[in-house]
Amino acid sequence: MVPFFLGRHGGMEVLKRSLLYGLIVVFAGLSTHLWVAHRLEVKRAFYPVESAAAYFTITCSETAPEWMYEALKHAIFEEWALANQLAYISPKGAVHHCESGWQGALLFSPRVNKDTRFRYASMSKLFVVDSVLALVNNERLTLDDTLMKFLPALSGAQDLRIAQIKVQHLLTHSAGFDRRKGGDPMFSPWRKPWCPYQPEKLNNLTLDFLPGAGFAYSNLGYCFLGVVLERVSGQTYKDLVSDSYAIEKKRILFVEDEYYPDEVEYDFRNSDFFGREYTASFDFYALASSAGLSGSASALADEVRIMLSRKPLNLLSGFPVKNCEIGHLESCFGYGVFEYRPNKQALSVYIQSGHLFGVAGSVVIDGFGGVTVRLGNGAPDGPANDGMNTFLYGALAGYYKQ
Repeated sequence: MVPFFLGRHGGMEVLKRSLLYGLIVVFAGLSTHLWVAHRLEVKRAFYPVESAAAYFTITCSETAPEWMYEALKHAIFEEWALANQLAYISPKGAVHHCESGWQGALLFSPRVNKDTRFRYASMSKLFVVDSVLALVNNERLTLDDTLMKFLPALSGAQDLRIAQIKVQHLLTHSAGFDRRKGGDPMFSPWRKPWCPYQPEKLNNLTLDFLPGAGFAYSNLGYCFLGVVLERVSGQTYKDLVSDSYAIEKKRILFVEDEYYPDEVEYDFRNSDFFGREYTASFDFYALASSAGLSGSASALADEVRIMLSRKPLNLLSGFPVKNCEIGHLESCFGYGVFEYRPNKQALSVYIQSGHLFGVAGSVVIDGFGGVTVRLGNGAPDGPANDGMNTFLYGALAGYYKQ
């Protein structure tokens, strides 16, 4: 029976409103629960919608080759990066660039442009390689110099093989450090790395293999190269790079604990543990020589082009490499870059990739002398750059055939 003061029709309206409000409360509660308890899953579920929006933001310089547009489509739809930069300097020196996405919030922030800042991650290592080779070219050190020459305290190492580590081994990731076995002391969350502050602690380590007898990608090795550069130059590594490359004029800066105002927002939806606050978990001063720089793709491409002009040694002087599989990514490391060629008749490319939480990118030097740099604000759930590097290889090989 409906209360007399409501009336039959009034009671039905109240009931309808109550049901509607109840459904709204339940929906809001479920949405809040999903967002709090399963935020990453919700963000991943929405990515296809966001990627469709980002696709319509792709812009390229007037004479950019068609493959660059296709590369950004691949980055958006396959590499989980909405915001991207792609720079290409042709063998003849023509400069092209493409961009996609927004610097911050989707639709409500400025578009990414060719000067937007991204973190270079391990692509920063190219400045270490070039700085070392500059000293070799000027006869201030040699590739056969041992690490112990610059760090005499290592004469007390418990592993006698440490005395055999040479500058060349550090450059080519063949010094005996394998992070898959011994961990990576440069990227141990909430632990201060002992390199570069106490490099003599190497005395307490056991190498994973004889220097020169294998390859294993090593951030620790590049930290030691930073120490060598400091000992030879008499400057801190940061000051050496700032002075030698005038990086501030090119808007290339060392990464700090905080983000720069002109830096893109990073997408952490495929990072199960670290988010935006990850910067507080790592020591970016210690990482300066292995993953410490930031800037635009265009600025990095221009720097790499200049590095390739060094004589007599430059980034490509470490090839050919023996006892490696050139048809596999990240197998044949020379001086800071690895060579990749699917078969003997194919185009050779030389790559240094970079990956930090929420950012991925690659420098690709092709066999004709072109330089390509791609930077993105996200990464897939899996190998961060393999898919993009394979795509860029195919795009460049097809382009040069034409």
